[in-house]
Amino acid sequence: MAQPTDATDALTAITEIVAAEADVDVSLVSPDSRLADDLDIDSLGRLTIVTQVEERFGMTIDDALIPTLTTVGALVELVGDHRS
Repeated sequence: MAQPTDATDALTAITEIVAAEADVDVSLVSPDSRLADDLDIDSLGRLTIVTQVEERFGMTIDDALIPTLTTVGALVELVGDHRS
């Protein structure tokens, strides 16, 4: 799978990953969506999302950061920081 080229592509890809894990329509996921509170994603689901993001973007996310990734936007920002 090709790596997205900019922040918009990263947001789109991460939104799709999160929506699939939460089993909700993509339109219900925004950068402000809270993984646990808004989308009912537990710690195992968050780990699944992180693993998929790592594969999609060819990066490694430190396990210690996973609990700090509380929103979709935080994950997008982390990917953006890694790519710059």
